[in-house]
Amino acid sequence: MGNYRLSRRTFLKWSTTLGATLGVTSGLEKLTIPTSALAGVTETKEQVATGTLPYGADRIVKCRCGCGDVCGVHHIADVYVKDQQIVWYGGAKEGWNKGGLCPRGASGLQIIYSPDRLKYPMKRVGERGSGKWERISWEEALDIISDKIVAAIKGPGPHTVAVCQGHNMTSTTGAVRARLAAIYGFDSFEGPHPCWNNLRFGAWATLGDYNHLKEEDFHYSKLIVIWGHNPAIAMPTEWRDGMYRAKQEFGAKIVVIDPRFTETAEKADMYIPIRPGTDAALALGLANVIINEGLYDREFVEKYTVGFEEYKELAQKYPPEEVEKITWAPADKIRELARMYATIKPAVLEVGRGVNYTADNSGWLGPRGITCLIGLTGQVGVRGAGYSVEASLTTPSNSGFIDFPFASLTKGAPTLVPRTKGVKYAAGSAARAIERLYYRKPYGYEVLLVFGTNILAKSPATNVLKEAMMQIPFIVVEDRFINTTGNIADILLPTSTWVEQAILYAEYSHLVCTPPAIKPMFESKPSFLIYAELSDKLCQKLRISQPPETYFPWRKDEDLINALLASKDLPMGGYPALNYQYVIKHPEGIRGARPYNQEGYVWFRQDGDPNKPLVFPTPSGKIELKAQQLEDKWGLPALPVHEEPFESPFSTPDVFKEYPLIGHSRVHRHWGFLQYNLISDGGYASPFIREAFPTAKEPTLELNPAKARELGLKEGDLAWVESRYGKIKARVIFSERIPPELVVTPYHWGNIQNVITPPRWSLFEGAGYNTVGPYGTPSRFIDVSGQSMYAGFLCKVYKA
Repeated sequence: MGNYRLSRRTFLKWSTTLGATLGVTSGLEKLTIPTSALAGVTETKEQVATGTLPYGADRIVKCRCGCGDVCGVHHIADVYVKDQQIVWYGGAKEGWNKGGLCPRGASGLQIIYSPDRLKYPMKRVGERGSGKWERISWEEALDIISDKIVAAIKGPGPHTVAVCQGHNMTSTTGAVRARLAAIYGFDSFEGPHPCWNNLRFGAWATLGDYNHLKEEDFHYSKLIVIWGHNPAIAMPTEWRDGMYRAKQEFGAKIVVIDPRFTETAEKADMYIPIRPGTDAALALGLANVIINEGLYDREFVEKYTVGFEEYKELAQKYPPEEVEKITWAPADKIRELARMYATIKPAVLEVGRGVNYTADNSGWLGPRGITCLIGLTGQVGVRGAGYSVEASLTTPSNSGFIDFPFASLTKGAPTLVPRTKGVKYAAGSAARAIERLYYRKPYGYEVLLVFGTNILAKSPATNVLKEAMMQIPFIVVEDRFINTTGNIADILLPTSTWVEQAILYAEYSHLVCTPPAIKPMFESKPSFLIYAELSDKLCQKLRISQPPETYFPWRKDEDLINALLASKDLPMGGYPALNYQYVIKHPEGIRGARPYNQEGYVWFRQDGDPNKPLVFPTPSGKIELKAQQLEDKWGLPALPVHEEPFESPFSTPDVFKEYPLIGHSRVHRHWGFLQYNLISDGGYASPFIREAFPTAKEPTLELNPAKARELGLKEGDLAWVESRYGKIKARVIFSERIPPELVVTPYHWGNIQNVITPPRWSLFEGAGYNTVGPYGTPSRFIDVSGQSMYAGFLCKVYKA
């Protein structure tokens, strides 16, 4: 694939260095192998027994990776420690990573010991954004913060104090955050940048539920259609042990549908390109072929679906040649995939967040249309078939994988400060959070506590958000580095890394808990302890008569984790010895006790039993090719129609004339989701990552070489990429992975990342657990949740 390559020999050298076994051996970025890359080491039983461990270590501690998100769900590192110093850091064989580490994990030691870490509490002494700070004590920091919070509580009310938090490195953080908000009447949300709400809603409308296949389930699939997902990079362990193993050892065919020829596509049997936001049209093109060639399962359609005749009529409008004009997908490939999917059984549709990143109706109609193909072909009810959503922490039927009970610590918790009456809190509602953060409507926050997330580097329309956040009187940021959000904070608090605290994480089918390897460095503290000590201060300032420990009794990792493990909400029943000391002895993880966490559970079968009837928790009890409730309750299309994104070559042709390229800002990298952005340049804290990957050294934009030459650009040139919403400057990289019509813009680059993405969300109104509603601009807020637009926006590129 042109210029975006490295040799097999170079990659194998690099991957051996990292202990990586990801099943990807070509087509990656050009790499310069850092001299700092670590060589592998394996201790023998004799060395462990005699205490002669490599590097003079006196012990080995198994620690769950906390370098980022997604790929390292249950990745475990071997941490070799000598005299409270880490002397070696590598992959642990007991973890799901089986001894390997992705590039993020391989950066662990450089992040932990980075000289740029936030070491002490800091107070701003200059103008916001000036970078002028002074070191203060924890006592002073908590005094300042609690004074501001108490003033807000006694003034406009506790609803004007909010805790914003990102993905949790440890499940303890989310639990104590929920408790703090419950006790003091605060608002609480997980950032104004939801990334998969539409993905789950579309599936719910069709099937009534959704799930994520376990690694072993893929081994039963004969066909795996990976749609809008790049697991070889985003989820390398699951790719290696699940999907790619299904191909290599069990003969499964793999088809990849994506705007880019991804690393996953390299290993596939078929690749189909697609224009962002046209997934529903492609699904209808597949349905057209399956129906017109008589390949659909008539018996299944009659028994288990509703709305077939209307669906059939809709599909007639989408013959492959017309779909090719809309989607970029070649008509012959559409026919070939349709025949494969209808005849190769079992087949699974493995759908990622690339499908829903266009927001608006196009975002949820993609997964809606994709799941209708299941009803057409009967690809459900056996292992290896169905719909596998990229992530599935909770589900409408509450039959998802382990979702840690964040609310468990709020049950029975005292209410010291009642919630403000008549106010709709943003808790659990990205839409309300957007309204308050971006527009200060119906009110703005007086105090914002930002824990473990960098919302100014992740949220859309960051220029709009920054201007709005500058109006918040008091902001606290807790992190390991001074990031973009921290740069406009009033107080900075240093938090510990994953090797300096106990980590508890429950996701997918297993729970993992690992102990700290070393004590917290500098003056950093675990997040849960910061929350507890802040609660102590608030009790003091509010003149609460009870001892502060009454409200936050947990001051040690072990005590807090034991309290959470004892929760009745935790789906881990059947383990009488389940406590901290027990679970840390199982770095491989402990499988949940619920039926659907067990191997062999079959989704959409009664009780998960393959011999019992099919069950679909929809209003009709069947797969809804026509979901009438969408129209009746919310005025949405009942059929899985194709709707163009709100700006596209077809929906806004006049805009397309000025902005003739289609932008994609959220492409997974090997280092994606690495959460340590530095304010110095908006980049990454790991020298290894910066040295190894060109796209991590500086902001880059990827262009097809032919398009770049047409624009008068050479590789390495600085160029502007501009949309209707802003522009950013980046280094041009040639890539034959993408078609000439597409440009991949910088992602996760602090100060500039999302300036060019639209201030646009699709907004949902609550429908029980699931949420949906009319789509619109931020001025038409409805309720509960919103999907940001990261792909499909129109832009142009020109030389800087």
